[in-house]
Amino acid sequence: AGTTITGLRAGPEEPEQAPLSPDYVPGPEELEQKTQVNLQLQVQHVRTDNERRNRTLVEAARTMLTFANLPLFLWAEAIATACFSQNRSIIHKRFDKTPYELMNKRKPNIKFFRVFRCGCYLLNDYKDVGKLKAK
Repeated sequence: AGTTITGLRAGPEEPEQAPLSPDYVPGPEELEQKTQVNLQLQVQHVRTDNERRNRTLVEAARTMLTFANLPLFLWAEAIATACFSQNRSIIHKRFDKTPYELMNKRKPNIKFFRVFRCGCYLLNDYKDVGKLKAK
């Protein structure tokens, strides 16, 4: 009972290999036919989409930390919480579903969501968290 891979994204650059070599990696069409895995080769301008997504997450984390009056060393938890909540709440316009619904084919359970703020203890004190300070 392991995890089933339904999709795979890879860069467009692929090494040239002979079909009979032990290091042979099948092409996208051959891989999809043999394994029923949806292979998506990323286009060159995906980096801007990733940067936009990261900027959105950093802005959400900065806002959460500022309004909760929490210290900056909690930046990783704030970003993880922002990503988790956005994947379950932001609606994809084209499909009228959340990203969670698109990947898991069911509505997310959000009954356990709580307000972002609670007491905690310092485990790691990172020095480089300047980009999360309030503007």
